[in-house]
Amino acid sequence: MKKIIALILAAITTVNGTSSGVINEANIHEYVASDCESVAEFIIDNLEFFADEYNKEVQDEALKFEATSCEKMIPVYVVSTDQEGLYVDFNDNNGYMIIVDDYSVQAFETKGDLEYLKELKYTYYSIYDGFLYLGEDGNYLPFEFNRMSESDLEDYIREGLGKSYNGQSDGTDGCIYSPDAYVKDRYGSGYVVKSGGSKSLNKYEYMEQWDLTIYYKLTDTGKRSEENCVLSSCYSLLNYLQLTGKCSNLSMSSSKTNYYATKDSFYAKYKNRSDYEVETPKSLPNLYLAVRQYAIDNYGYEVSALNPFDIGDIIKGVAKQYGYNLTTKDIIVWTYEDQVVKEINGGNPIIWNMANSTSYGPHSTVVTGYRTYTKTTTVLGINFYSYVQLMQLNDNWENEARYFDFTNYLAIGSFTQVR
Repeated sequence: MKKIIALILAAITTVNGTSSGVINEANIHEYVASDCESVAEFIIDNLEFFADEYNKEVQDEALKFEATSCEKMIPVYVVSTDQEGLYVDFNDNNGYMIIVDDYSVQAFETKGDLEYLKELKYTYYSIYDGFLYLGEDGNYLPFEFNRMSESDLEDYIREGLGKSYNGQSDGTDGCIYSPDAYVKDRYGSGYVVKSGGSKSLNKYEYMEQWDLTIYYKLTDTGKRSEENCVLSSCYSLLNYLQLTGKCSNLSMSSSKTNYYATKDSFYAKYKNRSDYEVETPKSLPNLYLAVRQYAIDNYGYEVSALNPFDIGDIIKGVAKQYGYNLTTKDIIVWTYEDQVVKEINGGNPIIWNMANSTSYGPHSTVVTGYRTYTKTTTVLGINFYSYVQLMQLNDNWENEARYFDFTNYLAIGSFTQVR
């Protein structure tokens, strides 16, 4: 998600090339109507002064605004806010702006030249995902889907190790336990969650994979859980379906059995190993045991990580044992708008499988909500917006909701949708 740079303008003294006195927030409406066309014309007609005033506030030379003209304007639909507006493409490699009604700018970049928009007469935009196009199935898809090379991924993870912000226990993208403190420390003050900007699934019961582990790995830094995040994610999502009544015949989380690890075909491999501690018997939820056994029978699960693309089949297979036919879909090219915001608004948890998190490494979690922060900078009556988007997770490391920063995340992974 591209960040919007706050614009600080002291005053613009000319409008449409004629002297009109000093324009400020109180009197701009006397000169400029609130529709996006009027605001765009106002900025373009005063572009030289606009650039001069903006650059006084910019310390980084790489962020200087150097546009001298408008190269193109086309209509744009901002799907996140349900607004029509104008995409203003400045000349050469000098960025763009998206202007909507009511003196509002939803996006502003001082650098870049988006070739994929050059021949279009209309486009779509998301405050979460950038520019979009309509796919054959009628869904919005991103023009740009950033992926990292293997070497870049290693650098990304290495640079994030040992770093964290206020309200965060580990890494630079996840393990966020106090979202307000985190956003203020990382992005600065002025960000608020507006009405409708936050949503959490009701009745969600948060699970911790540690509590579901039988074979604990002993390391120099302490005892670790099995690599059972996939199993924990499948179980907690199915448990939510039981709690909300969609699949009420699934076993309740309080229905447990004392499970003996001696039943496992691989028990003998681990029982005498000095680097493992086997807890047996262990009281475990029957629904989790059904998930675990399905993974053992069909995917050879022992104590190591499963392929996240097996998640859909595991969930469908276990649900079928209880008489339910669920459908699942693996999504590897996504939009945050569709796979997070719309799913949560519809009451549907969705599994997020990440490969390059500085907090979690490769890991599977369940998305249980979202939290969007907005910062508004008002200059001359024109509002410039910037956004921070956090996903609320059952991250399987704590039995409470935590958050993951998706704002500038260069994602590698997939979502698993369940219906």
